[in-house]
Amino acid sequence: MANAQKLFSTFPDIDQLLPHEAPMVMLDGLVAVSDKGATCEAFVGSDNLYFDATQQHIPAWIGLEMMAQAVAAKAGYRSWLEGLPPSQGMLLGTRRYTTYCTGFKQGSRLEVLVSEQADLGEMVRYSGKISCNGKLLAECGMNLFIQQPLSDTN
Repeated sequence: MANAQKLFSTFPDIDQLLPHEAPMVMLDGLVAVSDKGATCEAFVGSDNLYFDATQQHIPAWIGLEMMAQAVAAKAGYRSWLEGLPPSQGMLLGTRRYTTYCTGFKQGSRLEVLVSEQADLGEMVRYSGKISCNGKLLAECGMNLFIQQPLSDTN
């Protein structure tokens, strides 16, 4: 997402918060975070690995990875505050991934919102939503594993 403009500069660059490297980074920035959730942004452009030039969009099924990365960005921000590298984790499963479009259109700014539903230590449950200009485009529930950061004193 090299040519995207960051709307908020309060947070570190997304590549400092995620354990991913290009071209697998699907988000452009963390824009809000709380104890129970986070909001990220993603700009849809032709530089995305999954961009479909014929359809001029990113297929909607990529939204699930965007939501999982938003959870990772929240965990990565917590690690960043402690001076630690981004937390490792993985998406274990999803519930009812529902899309209201076939793809995310080129030039769109997507808002990716994740909200914690349960925290069982390294196992967490989140709900996620993707919207553009206030219109809901995708939503689901996710079960994830997030490794707790290891400090240098362990």
